[in-house]
Amino acid sequence: MVKTCLGSIIWLTRRGEVEASRAPEASWLTIERRGGLLAAGSSSYHGVSARKNVALPELRHKLLPFMEEGLEHNRPISITTALGSGMYASRRTLLSPLSRIAVAVIGTLHPTPVPPQEPLIGTWEWDVAKPGSGVQTSSWWDAGMFQVYGIPPEHPNRDGAYPAPPWMTNIVVAEDRLRLRQLIDLGVRSRTDQLHSIAFDAETGYGTEHRTRASLRLVGRAAETPQGTIRLTGLTHRIQAPIEDSTPGLKASRSDDYVRALFELVEDRFFCIVDADYWQAFLTSPGTTAPSLEQANSYDVLAALPVTEHERVTTYLREAAGTPHPRPAIEVNVIVNGKTRQAKLKASGVRDDGGNPTGRYVACVLRFRKPR
Repeated sequence: MVKTCLGSIIWLTRRGEVEASRAPEASWLTIERRGGLLAAGSSSYHGVSARKNVALPELRHKLLPFMEEGLEHNRPISITTALGSGMYASRRTLLSPLSRIAVAVIGTLHPTPVPPQEPLIGTWEWDVAKPGSGVQTSSWWDAGMFQVYGIPPEHPNRDGAYPAPPWMTNIVVAEDRLRLRQLIDLGVRSRTDQLHSIAFDAETGYGTEHRTRASLRLVGRAAETPQGTIRLTGLTHRIQAPIEDSTPGLKASRSDDYVRALFELVEDRFFCIVDADYWQAFLTSPGTTAPSLEQANSYDVLAALPVTEHERVTTYLREAAGTPHPRPAIEVNVIVNGKTRQAKLKASGVRDDGGNPTGRYVACVLRFRKPR
């Protein structure tokens, strides 16, 4: 019998350790259309064989065949059936919103006729046209996608195509956009039908006053259509713990090389990343010829400021280091070639991998006033 305890169900054995969870939605399995396991409770997987990785015989012999039946028919039906011995099985097939094909199925065993709360999960399709200016790239969402992103039913795109570019800029957090965009683009170019999985953070609640941050994962495949476009089909779901991307054959450019390229283009102002614990600028823009700013490049940011500015500027930068948004600019005096010049200083804190301000690293830019 499946072991249950306060609503938890033991699903898998990984490296000899049994996994369990008490959350209501943690008793569900998610299997993609080719039988790959995507989620078991709060744990995420990269499409490994469900039959080889689900530990208990009752699940392999009763629940998995029941779920696989749901993938054979493109009908979004929720079914609950009695298995005997006081146990029930439930499943729901997830269809793509446009072509209405089975993307995945979720299923669970439970001891009462009413199944537990379902996991938050939605399906999508993207049509990616051939490269060119003015080309509209659209995505279609099912109702579950709007729930995943916390978008209200009255949203103007609630029942239709949701353009992909606004999704990237309005919902995906800034620090994940570069990697996510690159991997999606590479997946489109590869035109392979391999399963790709990408984790990212999003600002949910777009269009409302209640925006929060959530960790998500999209999983999908790409295929060429008869019209010559690329169609990506897959699902997005909430994740509880970080998971590495799985993008077979795809490798994004290093994000720090984009930063390097941007820094090299900033020749008309002093742009840098500052360590607010040691007041060192360890990444700076070129074109800095004033001795005091060159000294700031090497080890001491405060060397470029009059002593009277030290306390005010360090307070401003420390506050900025703890804030994940640009701070309003302040007027400062800067020593350039032995003379004091006025400039505007603007700063923004750098976030860690979890999306939280480091409280230590801060990006800064100085804009000098033009001499009259």
